[in-house]
Amino acid sequence: MFGPATVWLFDNPGDVMSGNWDSSLPAPLAALLEAAGYAPSDAAIRESTVPALRGTNVVLLSPPSARYAIPAIAGLLGSVKPESRVLVLVPAFAIQEWADGLVPLARAASLTLQTASTPARATRRLREGSLQVLLTTPEVALQLCRRSALKAESLSHIVLAWPESFENPETLTQILQDANKDAQRLLVPLSPAPSRDLTDRYARRGVVAGPFAAQAPTRSTLPVQYAITAWNARAAALQNVLEILDPTSAVIWAADLASAEAARGVAGDMTVVSGDAPAADWVICYDIPDPLRLAQLGSAGNTVLLLPAHALPYLELVTERPKPLRLSGVTEAAESVAAARRTRIEAAIESPGLGNALLAIAPLFERRDPAQVAAALYQLWSGTGEKVEPAAPAAPPTPATARVWVSGGKKDEVTPNDLVAAMTRELRMDRTRIGKIDVREVYCLVEVPAEDAEEVARRMNGLTIRRRRVTARVDRGVKSKGPGRR
Repeated sequence: MFGPATVWLFDNPGDVMSGNWDSSLPAPLAALLEAAGYAPSDAAIRESTVPALRGTNVVLLSPPSARYAIPAIAGLLGSVKPESRVLVLVPAFAIQEWADGLVPLARAASLTLQTASTPARATRRLREGSLQVLLTTPEVALQLCRRSALKAESLSHIVLAWPESFENPETLTQILQDANKDAQRLLVPLSPAPSRDLTDRYARRGVVAGPFAAQAPTRSTLPVQYAITAWNARAAALQNVLEILDPTSAVIWAADLASAEAARGVAGDMTVVSGDAPAADWVICYDIPDPLRLAQLGSAGNTVLLLPAHALPYLELVTERPKPLRLSGVTEAAESVAAARRTRIEAAIESPGLGNALLAIAPLFERRDPAQVAAALYQLWSGTGEKVEPAAPAAPPTPATARVWVSGGKKDEVTPNDLVAAMTRELRMDRTRIGKIDVREVYCLVEVPAEDAEEVARRMNGLTIRRRRVTARVDRGVKSKGPGRR
């Protein structure tokens, strides 16, 4: 489902450990980190693994690659108890990348893990109580909350990876509004310089770690080329780059030893490193380097980065005028299709039976350039032209709205998000059918379609919002002074 997993460089974790690892970090996790190339004295271990292991919130500022989060996640999983529940939320496009790093870590920590792109299987496992770590998107997590399979208040650890790329920030608000405030948080922003609001909201008072913890990214003046490729297509892209450049000498750089092993499978006799690169004609980055590493790689040779599309803003932040390197394949495939179509057209011209077709289009040749006629016919035949769509039907009239009066207001710390969450989660109401929400001192008014008002009021009556049972009724337009007063 997710392609080949990372190959880790050990068979028996206990056989490869050396050095003075934190004694509270489970030995298999320490061995996994060491096999990936980390040592107990590394900054990544001191700044992220150890605080995460001790239950501290961590904000990890790093290049947009899941590889950099492995030490922090290892520490977090090392603190998980049998009764703990861990939720890892990532954007839909990044599930495979994060699963590649998370699955071996969960296995080393002897934790059950489910990677869920749909809620079906996760629902069953959550209800059975057999699932300790859930890796999914905010959209799937919200569905699980609405099914009462995932209970946010029971979460002990929450990992938010690249939340700036979540499709709907309101979804995350709905998931976390009932979360335990003492749940440990690991925040991994996509931007190496996230807003203060983002870090305060999701990892308040967290320890800041990562390559950009001490200073903002610096911009390199060395020439850099990049090839846009999906994260799980890097192996094919690497092979493609090597064929295009045909280098006399090349070095492949990877973020750690595990990633280097994956690159080595397609690098052939090229040198693969995870540290400093020796001098070579070309240095190809299988992973995304931080600015200090990029400077070293750039001094070793001409540099090419294999870059997922979501990392392009980062590249523009740390380099000046990066140049794209077009990979072969897409244009060549298009040219091949076009050539095949020309062959079919030539065959049709040489075949008998074009008389009726010529009679049908002959009048067009008198009014239009024959080349334009041919191009228009080609578009119609190949389906590449703009389609003439029928006129869109007139939009239905906007339905009348009504307001539902709900007890509880500013003095009870009720917010519009609380009401939206209750209506979407408990009433299963479509968010688009909820209109303006007016929060007053002791009550709220919520706009809904008039035909739904009575049912919404009936079902909201008795719900618990902000730990307070509320009453609800359809507002009849009287200046409200509280229930029962006119």
